Amino acid sequence: MYIYCLTLGIIVILQVIFRKYHYNNFYISILCAIILIGISAFRSVNVGNDLHVYLRRFACIAETEWQDLWNLRDIVDFEFGYILFCKILSLFSDNPRWFIFITSVIIIGSWEVFFYKNSPSVWFSNWIFITLNIFFGSMNLLRQFLAMAILYHSLQFLNKKRYKEYVCAVLLASTMHSAAIIWLALIVCQRIKIKATHLLAYMVFIFLVIGISPVLLQAILSNTKYSPYLKFLGTGSGYIKLLEITIIFLMFALYYYRNKRQSDSIYIHTFIIALGLNLLSLRISIAGRLVEFFFPISTVLLPSILQKVNKKRNYYMLLVIIFLLSYMRFVRYCQVDLGDVVPYQVCFH
Repeated sequence: MYIYCLTLGIIVILQVIFRKYHYNNFYISILCAIILIGISAFRSVNVGNDLHVYLRRFACIAETEWQDLWNLRDIVDFEFGYILFCKILSLFSDNPRWFIFITSVIIIGSWEVFFYKNSPSVWFSNWIFITLNIFFGSMNLLRQFLAMAILYHSLQFLNKKRYKEYVCAVLLASTMHSAAIIWLALIVCQRIKIKATHLLAYMVFIFLVIGISPVLLQAILSNTKYSPYLKFLGTGSGYIKLLEITIIFLMFALYYYRNKRQSDSIYIHTFIIALGLNLLSLRISIAGRLVEFFFPISTVLLPSILQKVNKKRNYYMLLVIIFLLSYMRFVRYCQVDLGDVVPYQVCFH
């Protein structure tokens, strides 16, 4: 836990040092990328409860001939795009450390570029990235975060209404993790302007979906590889994250009521989907995995909301509240250690 706390402290110090520099976001992005890549790339194989599985299957893919890769899908239970990715990596080395290093560089590097291009406050985005446990997720859900490396950068196509490029990006991401296809829903959502009546309609629609979710899930999942999850209907979880998402949503609602700006609408739509999926996860736990595709948008949404707070006093008050609540959440997660990321161990240990 200490290395994560030290990283948080360094992030705050970097902001203090570079806040008066014109390119402060650039410098902070570079330095945070180096630190987080170092933590992720040189972690022990015991850090992250899913890492052992990925390493075993990477070795299996490396040993498989090219002509047999397609048949390997059902054996390793991975999408073909991810299998190709692993096979290409293995051409350079089949060493597990090489795999961990490259995936860490791609995942963390993509997030830092995303923060630099989209966040008004890179240091705060990195703070949220760690304290809301998104960074911990990146050390467990490798396929999902590789897909997200494509998805989050594809938002630029959606903002510019370049739908063909956006669809291609989502389809490419779905070859890493098939659930990424759900991001196509943002094409429809993006056409809806953020208004109070629309927000209310969103919420009504979400609760209607939750109400009929057993029927929908039976119809959608019954003939897929996810059908075993149907036995978990009614045994969902996710109340803690629901509380977090609800608080952020209410912050946005208050901000919107006072400002009525549309500049962050795509972030809002993404976050509302996260809220709906989190509610669905209370009925069936598999939906919780889908939340992880959308919840990280909070890393740029929260700084964007803060930036538009007009009064300095209100800005610092809101910053301190988010700062403290997110840190308390982070400490609690480390104590529970749901993802086997605490205690941290280096690979040289």
